[in-house]
Amino acid sequence: MEHTFKEATAAGTFDFFHKGHETFLLSTFTHADTVHIAITTDEFVRSTKQTVSVSPFKLRKKSVEDFLKKNHLAARAHIFELSDLYGPTLDPQCSFEAIIVTKQSQHGATLINKLRAEKNLFPLKIVEVPFAKAEDNTPISSSRIRNGEIDRSGKLWVKPEWLTQNLILPESLRPILQKPLGTLFLGDENHIEKAMHEAKNLLDPQVICLVTIGDIAAQSCNKVGILMDLAVVDFQVKRRALFNNLLELGFLKSTPNYVVENPKGIITKEAVIAIKEFFTKRVELSNKKPFIIQVTGEEDLTALIVILAAPLYTHVFYGQPNEGIVDVTVTEEKKEEVRNILSQFTH
Repeated sequence: MEHTFKEATAAGTFDFFHKGHETFLLSTFTHADTVHIAITTDEFVRSTKQTVSVSPFKLRKKSVEDFLKKNHLAARAHIFELSDLYGPTLDPQCSFEAIIVTKQSQHGATLINKLRAEKNLFPLKIVEVPFAKAEDNTPISSSRIRNGEIDRSGKLWVKPEWLTQNLILPESLRPILQKPLGTLFLGDENHIEKAMHEAKNLLDPQVICLVTIGDIAAQSCNKVGILMDLAVVDFQVKRRALFNNLLELGFLKSTPNYVVENPKGIITKEAVIAIKEFFTKRVELSNKKPFIIQVTGEEDLTALIVILAAPLYTHVFYGQPNEGIVDVTVTEEKKEEVRNILSQFTH
């Protein structure tokens, strides 16, 4: 097949290597015989995305290499480190004829051509290729994966129909959900703070988001000084009313942000909406911690929706009856596990 260009370049961070990256790279090879793929260095990423932690360069490069090999494109590719916006494009000896971009990266290509003109170099042809779309018809991106919205194929973690239909727990799943979903820190009802102290000591001090499900988990966090972003409570312990208000749980406010109905054995659409709204507005709510959802009924099963809606590396604490506190670190694998569980719920 004859291509428009002999040599072209394309750049990216390629973190959480996903379907969008695959589509982008495949498109670049339809335009050029040889594609010079620029992967941003760790230092460059840190200088441009200070608040975002990405995978190390070696891992990101390997993901690209593996994809190229799988699609028999490695012989037509050259990978290099990109430590600034321009790379070799301002070098008079640069052999690139074109820059392959998405709409998001087109501005950088335009700036490169502006500087090339100042050096009396011919402009590089800018070829824009479309974004791959997620299930909700918006672009797939590493940031959306990191934020816990979609998986790497673009599938939504929280299904839209869950916002309009209640989810009912089948009896067959009860034994599975009685097992801890994460790390269990042992401690009985009278010494639960000991378990929470142990969990606190292992927390990354810059944990991105922290959620508690249940009154004892919330109360214990307040007692040991763990600041929650979201707390889901029902004023019950072991299905018996134990608390009367938020102040008794150690909160400094008495009014919850949301009150929702959620009967035993059900995840109501109202609960899903409240949890989803929190994570959608999480950044703007960061100075108003904690966001509190008060459940009328039982809050246990809401942990499943929290795990699916939460950003990656969120910590979710909930009580394990008669045993202690469970700490769930939200990962892609954990989200997949929980999605498989929820797919067995009925409507």
